[in-house]
Amino acid sequence: ILVSIPLAKREQVATQTFKGETYFYAQLPSRMIGEEAQLSQPLSKIKTIGILWDGSGSGKARDRDTELRLIQSIVNEHKNVAIRFQVVRDQAEPVKKIAIRNGDWKELRKQITDVRYDGASNLKAFVPHDSVDAYLFFTDGLSNYGSEDGTMLNFSAFKAPIFTISSSPGADSDLLRAIADKTGGRFVDLTKQSGRESTKSLLSNRAVLSAVQTKGLKDVLVSSKRMEGEFFPISGILEGETGQLHLTFLLPDGSKKTVALPIVKKPDASEIAAKEWARMKISALGSDFYGNKGRIEALGKKFALVTRNTSLIVLDRVEDYVRYEIEPPAELKAAYDRMMADGNRTPLRMTKEDRKSTR
Repeated sequence: ILVSIPLAKREQVATQTFKGETYFYAQLPSRMIGEEAQLSQPLSKIKTIGILWDGSGSGKARDRDTELRLIQSIVNEHKNVAIRFQVVRDQAEPVKKIAIRNGDWKELRKQITDVRYDGASNLKAFVPHDSVDAYLFFTDGLSNYGSEDGTMLNFSAFKAPIFTISSSPGADSDLLRAIADKTGGRFVDLTKQSGRESTKSLLSNRAVLSAVQTKGLKDVLVSSKRMEGEFFPISGILEGETGQLHLTFLLPDGSKKTVALPIVKKPDASEIAAKEWARMKISALGSDFYGNKGRIEALGKKFALVTRNTSLIVLDRVEDYVRYEIEPPAELKAAYDRMMADGNRTPLRMTKEDRKSTR
């Protein structure tokens, strides 16, 4: 039996009051901005594609066959194009210039399959070239060379969009999403998307959020400025009973579309709005994980979310919540506050043995 469920034509907004704040989570249907043909257009006049290939040791865990199939699909769309291929580890290797003619990419495939994965990874090791129209960056985003806070690129140096592509389940998706978002590209997760979906989203110019105006709202967040899929998710915090959002999108043809989104606190509270906001906030902070490690850990504890530096743990007694300094559910809050104020707690952070036992 095939059941067809019509897509929502209007925005869907959920609100939730959690620990003194009222959060909202909204989904804006893409059709409120325009039809698919208006929201996406192929990047025009692509003559040169830069392919950055992470050759560090962690690259052994990537799915090479899936990455090669994606490149084959791209070549099927761009049969005559110049390639600047560069392997990046702790340092960038010399660029190899490869010409693809009539869809023949044997030389490029050989360069990729000849890569030997070893050494550290430094995402800032390469310098962009003015002749490149778009970059495809195949990496897991796990930069482990130099200082911990040195993973972010100098985005002002990039005139072409970077499309970050990962086939590894352990990739730093927050960082890769931030790199793509800040340069006008897109993060493609090959562990979650089909080849057709990935190819369609690559090397395309899509509608992007260009301006946000708010009234009665704070800490408004989006997963990505780029309009992808059937809904555009957005979240934030209400300062009162009502608020107003004005979202302006820049379409590929250069025109703009502004949508007004009223936010009203609802009596039938959602159970997802607060956590969705927290997930977006953690993701935004995760683009500079080491610089925001403390804030990310605090958010994970407050909203009971597993983060990069925490594990899932099952707590039964109020003493357990006190020991790990994790805020408990409402029914244990009074006892928790009392014990914390009295200093009646074990002054321990989670030990290595504790972490192992909770995984």
